[in-house]
Amino acid sequence: MSLYPTDAERHYLGAVLTQSAGGFAPDRLLSPSQFYQAEIADALRAIETLRSQGRPVNEISVGDLTGNRDILRECCESVYHTDSDSYAFQIIEGRTRRAAIEKANEIIRVARDDAADLSRELPTLASDLAALRRTDKADDVAGAIEATSQALYDFAEDHSRLLGRTTGLAFVDHYTAGLRSDLYVVAGRPGMGKSALALECIDGQTRAGLHVFNATLEMSIGAQASRMALQRMEISKEQLSILNRDAFLDHMAAVRDNPNITWYSSGRGLAIDDIVGAILDAHRERPIDCVWIDHLGFIQHPGQRGENIAYRIGLTTKRLAALAHKIDAPVMLLCQLNRAGGDGDAPQLTHLRDSGEIEQDARWVWMLHWDGYYETPRPAAHIKQPFKIFQRKTQDSSADYIPLKWLQQCARFYSGDSR
Repeated sequence: MSLYPTDAERHYLGAVLTQSAGGFAPDRLLSPSQFYQAEIADALRAIETLRSQGRPVNEISVGDLTGNRDILRECCESVYHTDSDSYAFQIIEGRTRRAAIEKANEIIRVARDDAADLSRELPTLASDLAALRRTDKADDVAGAIEATSQALYDFAEDHSRLLGRTTGLAFVDHYTAGLRSDLYVVAGRPGMGKSALALECIDGQTRAGLHVFNATLEMSIGAQASRMALQRMEISKEQLSILNRDAFLDHMAAVRDNPNITWYSSGRGLAIDDIVGAILDAHRERPIDCVWIDHLGFIQHPGQRGENIAYRIGLTTKRLAALAHKIDAPVMLLCQLNRAGGDGDAPQLTHLRDSGEIEQDARWVWMLHWDGYYETPRPAAHIKQPFKIFQRKTQDSSADYIPLKWLQQCARFYSGDSR
């Protein structure tokens, strides 16, 4: 059978109009969306309209609505007097085959896009393709699907070879080649998107199979799970409704119960020794692939209260740098920039709040920046804004900055690559 069963579609429409095919019943009318030929689908829509209005259905009445009597006459004259269910079966099978080819082409497009987030998109697309493969009995299309799947996985394997662990976002990995087992400082002004970036990365890392330790010292676990669910759905909290609430709750439960996340929420003012101890305990049970701590300002730093705060913060960052090497995993430490520094300008290392020895202990320093943050009023939340992660300190020849797009409405990041 051909990929697009045009004859079957024409015969089916002829059977509907003449109602002469054995065993045909009007209540078995197929959906117009299952037909490849637009003029046949239009005729079926006209038939649905006529039936809903209680008007007679025939070649003339349908022709009046569609303005195409020639195709209707051809269908009525060419219909074979056979069981119309056989036509229906061929049409449904053809729709399945077309869907499989479309899905395969979509996967190829995503896999070939250097800026695509493979870790997020490919598993869903591959699952859809596998489902189509199971429902398709046509050997030629099934073989093409299998060949496409193999090419896809070969490409993804080559594409995902990193020097370190994935950030969880393929369009960030493209510029960083992955995260090394060092201390990373991720800095930004309050409300700049530090926590949003961390949560989206954590979600991507865990979907890629990494075990992530997530220490949240500001938000509760429930609040973080809620934000991650909204990021997945690409909506804001205000856009939640009865229609999407069940999907939101499912996503939230999946995030909270994710076995690849070790949640750690303690509130503000916890000593660094307690945090490190909890990380080492979790690491002994199952090796940790990445640590996220949100954020430095809420940690109770070692030393005496009378000592210089910058010096005490330095003791904390030294502990975390040593921890990264001990567990052989990147430690991602979020911190704030001085409110007085860099208003509207690209942030610099000197803008780190109480910097002390932070820039010395951290092997990598990322500084978040988007121009709209400093505008009054800020740009509309539903419009993607240019966003940059400046790599102010690196241990290789990584790019000076990572271009992104920021959608404030759902606190989510997208590729900003213009290629």
